[in-house]
Amino acid sequence: MELRLLEHVRMEQRPAAWFQEKVPPVWKHVAGGCHLDRDTLAAVLEAGFEVRRVERHLDGLGLSIFARNL
Repeated sequence: MELRLLEHVRMEQRPAAWFQEKVPPVWKHVAGGCHLDRDTLAAVLEAGFEVRRVERHLDGLGLSIFARNL
């Protein structure tokens, strides 16, 4: 099975990363459960997928993950 994700993720640059770490308690309620600080790549790996390719977009805000089930 192939998995393709395009998701916004925690940025590595400060102050954007700081903001993404501080607002999740409020943001989850405002944005329907959205987690600004979730490590999506780690979650894909923990779910047992083999990551084939990762592409970063918009200075790291967007992430494309191409993976397959082992």
